[in-house]
Order: sequence, then structure tokens, then C-alpha cells
Amino acid sequence: MGLCLAAFALALTGCDDPEVSRAKDALQANLKDPGSVQYEGVKTYSEHVVCGKYNAKNELGGYVGFKQFITMNGSLVTGDDHANFMILCNDGVKKAPVDVYKLSRLDIDVTDKKTGKTRTWSASTEVWVEDGKRSELYALESALQDAVKKFLATSEEGLSSLSGEYDFEKTKIIEKALQKELQKQTNSIEIKGVNLTAY
Repeated sequence: MGLCLAAFALALTGCDDPEVSRAKDALQANLKDPGSVQYEGVKTYSEHVVCGKYNAKNELGGYVGFKQFITMNGSLVTGDDHANFMILCNDGVKKAPVDVYKLSRLDIDVTDKKTGKTRTWSASTEVWVEDGKRSELYALESALQDAVKKFLATSEEGLSSLSGEYDFEKTKIIEKALQKELQKQTNSIEIKGVNLTAY
């Protein structure tokens, strides 16, 4: 009887399979408040693909609604690309799509010269990669990170101008300028967007 109750309790609590755990870790590493995340319909599909929906608090402390997310082999893929979600998150699919997004993140500490306080900024780069060119992205990754660091440290629009209070308009200007700068690093990979978030 005790064994049956233990098995029943285990079934109720459930256990994430390793792919789902890796997927959640990858997603939460890119969230402002990872402890606030809520999940819906998270499931493993073919070729180490995990799909689902998540809701988490933003920098203002409010929930923004459920969004789709996808991971492949433990790496986060865009959650906003409806076509990829339809192709990848399907039980009948046996191969990866031609195009994927990869989201890479770089944390940078910036110290306010007036107050001496240090704030960490996360620079996330959304990249469009054709399936056959993924190796080019991996080769470019360190170059892109170096370009991000250099741009944010030295450019007129750079992160040093945001060392004080968070400024939405300034942040958007920096994101666009950084996206343009990063696109100069490659002809074969399209930089779809850059997102800066303060901690």
C-alpha cells in the first residue's frame, strides 16, 4: 500500500526529462526574473527539440503574458518565429528546419562614474542562420562578442551613456546602432535584432 502511494505521489509531482530541464535552464538564463517564470505545455519533440510557452516578470515587475519558446540541443531558439514553431514543435517532424535563430547573451558590468555603483547589462543578439551555415555562426561568436564589448565601451551611443538610470529611448538608439555595427562583421549571417537589459 505504501509503495502504491509513493508511486502515485511521484506521478502527481512529475519529473522533467533531461532535455526539458536543459531547455528551462537555457530560457531562464535569458530572463530578467527567472524565479518568476511560469510554464505551459513544455514538451520534448524530435532531435532534442523542446517547445513550450512561458510567462515571466519584466524589469517593471509585471507579467507580460505567455510567449512561445524553442530550444535545440539545450540552446535557445527564437520563440517568436511562428514558422519555426510550426515546423519544429510537431510530433511528425523528423528533421530540423532550413533556418533557425540563435540567441547569444553577453553580460557586461558598467560603473556609474558619479555614484560608483555598478550595474550589469545583458546584451542579447538575435541572429538568422541558414541550416548549413551554423558552423560559420559558431566561428563568428567570439568576434561578435568582442564587437559588442568594443562598441559598448567606446562608441558615442555606447553603454557608458546608460550607466545611470534606465532610459528606454537611449537604449533603443544603442540597440539599433549596435545591430548595424554587428552586421558589418558578417555577410552570410543576418543580425535580426539586439536587446539590452539592465539588472
